[in-house]
Formats: sequence, structure tokens, C-alpha cells
Amino acid sequence: MGAVMQEEGTIEAPIEQHPAIPGRMRIGKNGKPSVTHFKVIERLRGFTWMESDLETGRTHQIRAHMKHLEHPLVCDPLYGSAEPVLLSSFKKKFKLSKDASIEKPLLDRLALHASSIQLKGMDGKELTLEAPLSKDLQVAMIQLRKFAKG
Repeated sequence: MGAVMQEEGTIEAPIEQHPAIPGRMRIGKNGKPSVTHFKVIERLRGFTWMESDLETGRTHQIRAHMKHLEHPLVCDPLYGSAEPVLLSSFKKKFKLSKDASIEKPLLDRLALHASSIQLKGMDGKELTLEAPLSKDLQVAMIQLRKFAKG
């Protein structure tokens, strides 16, 4: 979340379990080596769409590393804020429809998507699995592009 200044980079920071918060990881000197490469795909007002490539596969690695850069992921209750993305927060003159009593969020879940993963099959051959961007993330990106650039 926010405007990441670098176009691309590498985060090398060891990750360990947080001693006081169960289920949460943190950057710490006693952690396991962790390496995340990142690249900015698109910049939108208040948001940065990024791609990450992991050298290591630590629990919550992307989430912990982005928190370390002070750019936690959107809708991340553990490392940032669980606040949903609302159209009213960036669309000027936003109005609820007359049938709605509250605004439906564009996105109200962790904004993280595994587009592809590479692994070795039982036969030892490389296998790549790919997944298209989920419908909710597609819709959120369309709205951000439409209203958040200006």
C-alpha cells in the first residue's frame, strides 16, 4: 500500500516468528534467511501494483518483507490495516445507490495473488502452474485505474 519509490529491488531480511503475536512473523536477526525480489507493475494514487519473485519460501514472506519496507499489503490485518478499499475513498462525488444502505467494498480481503508457481513434479521435471487474476482483484484494478490516477 502506498507509493513504493523504487521501480524494483531485492529485500534480504531474515524472518522469524513474532515472540508476542501468535501467527505473525517479523524481521529478526535469529530468523531464517529470506529473499524477495520485487518490481513495480503499475502506480496508482495511493497504491502500487507489484510483482514479487521469491528465492525462499518463508511463512508470510511477502507480507513481512513489505511491512519491513513500510508498505504493507492492502487489507492485511496482521501486518497493516484490515480496512477495505472503498470506491468512495477516491471517486469524487461518490453516491450510494438508493437501494443500498452501506457501501460495498471493492476489496475487503488480503490483496495477494499467486499468478504462477514453479515446482518439481514426482518425475523430477519442472512444472509451472498458473492462475488468472481473481474477479475481485480485476474489478478493484479497473476502478483504481479509472478513478485514482487523476
